[in-house]
Amino acid sequence: MVGDRVFVGISGGEFGVRGYVKAYDAKTGAPLWTSYTVPAPGEPGADTWPGEMWKTGGGPTWLTGAYDAETDTLYWGTGNPGPWAGDMRPGDNLWSDSLLALDPATGKIKWGFQYTPNDSWDYDGVNTPILVDVTIDGRPVKAAVQSNRNGFLYVLDRTDGKFIYAVPTVDGINWTTGLDPTTGRPAINEAKKPKSDGKRVEPIVPGLEGGTNWFPPAYNPELGYFFVATNQWAMGLTGWEKDKVVYKPGDLYMGMDYQMYRVGDTIGRVKAFDVANKKWVWEMSSQLPLFAGLLATKSGLVFTGDQRGFFMALDAKTGKELWKFQTGSGINASPITYELDGKQYVAILSGLGGDPGFYYTAPKGGMLWVFSIDGALQDSPGYSQEVIDTMLPTFKP
Repeated sequence: MVGDRVFVGISGGEFGVRGYVKAYDAKTGAPLWTSYTVPAPGEPGADTWPGEMWKTGGGPTWLTGAYDAETDTLYWGTGNPGPWAGDMRPGDNLWSDSLLALDPATGKIKWGFQYTPNDSWDYDGVNTPILVDVTIDGRPVKAAVQSNRNGFLYVLDRTDGKFIYAVPTVDGINWTTGLDPTTGRPAINEAKKPKSDGKRVEPIVPGLEGGTNWFPPAYNPELGYFFVATNQWAMGLTGWEKDKVVYKPGDLYMGMDYQMYRVGDTIGRVKAFDVANKKWVWEMSSQLPLFAGLLATKSGLVFTGDQRGFFMALDAKTGKELWKFQTGSGINASPITYELDGKQYVAILSGLGGDPGFYYTAPKGGMLWVFSIDGALQDSPGYSQEVIDTMLPTFKP
């Protein structure tokens, strides 16, 4: 919500939607504007879609965006185009798999940056960017930092959408042979691009769960560290033959079969990235994929959860595990912190569901856990173990 306006997106990238962001009057509910992510004929970018495929082109907006009051700009990520096989819709397919900068008053697109042109891998670009002010190569930058499902972490200039740099978040990326260092545009590895021919392509890295999926990252402005959960795995994709891919309202419009699989002993990793110095500083691994969001506190803690059911606190500087609690089910939610009557709390929802439930079985759970912080997190003067011992959570049923 910005001022008297409420903004909402849409899901349905696998159902032939035409993505959009809508604004409503917060007091009356009256619609104010609609900004489509897929341009119609005559609009900028329409030439990146063949025929009438823009009508069912995807580009959904299923995660909440970010707002910058200083530039009065709304930033919103967009999802995959459809159907999945890119040879059925030749062109870049703007603005799927992109970050859009919108005027919150009118919905006009100020600029767009596309991460994965002509996506054939389900690499949604919906992940919410974190807006940071940072000095890079001696130059102050108003940046938007986004960790993408395609396996790269991007740093953009949020004032104009210009590419600054990107780094891989996972090993063995092979859908592209690399990004252009000036524009960020990927060079596509055609051998790893499935087509609508009934043939299977594998292994493709990363798998369609990322990289990074929907789970929110976090940022500590004092350290300049960006914290993100990543998953190291691969997939196989089999594109349906063209005559079998038919749009029907309400039905799946994918035209692709997929399988995810391991490529090593561990899949999930929580990582810390130094944005100014363009380097990874630590990581913590997990055998199962990670789908929980992250929360960074001023005191130097990072809270997150894993699929084994552990809710944990990590040292923001080093990644060392300082505390954990077994919740009884996998954690796919994002932790929050709040203050009530002078005491700080952290809360997390535990319960296996969604995408992780596709790949393995575990107790389903379904419980909200709330913990009190016994120390004064906001006033903590440092990171010594003595200090940390006073500021870790205690469960309060």
